[in-house]
Amino acid sequence: MRRILLWLAALTALAALPSVAQAHGRMMPGVGIGIAAPGIRVAFAPPAPRVEYRPAMPYQGAVWAPGHWAWNGYRHVWTAGYYQSPRRGWVWEPAHWQPQFAGGFVYFPGHWRQSWQPVAYYSR
Repeated sequence: MRRILLWLAALTALAALPSVAQAHGRMMPGVGIGIAAPGIRVAFAPPAPRVEYRPAMPYQGAVWAPGHWAWNGYRHVWTAGYYQSPRRGWVWEPAHWQPQFAGGFVYFPGHWRQSWQPVAYYSR
């Protein structure tokens, strides 16, 4: 009985995800409609972006995810760009850092958003 109640609670939580995703209007990898909720906040800005060599497209339609500064828990680390498979009806939003009004910076990971969804974060 306890196992059934746990399954029901888990299914209820999963059913609520799309409505939460629509309410926030951001994309998170793994959620059907896609939400990217910021999770990393740091007190100082990342370094300037590196100049990155973009190799030849490995196949027609490949999508370039540009390199960016990520946070490893202690400092900013560079994550190199890469090509990925396109998704029909989806648009790639690159990772970026956004300054906050109260100070500090918030990291938004790169993510896919459906092409009909508006960009949900403030200007970069």
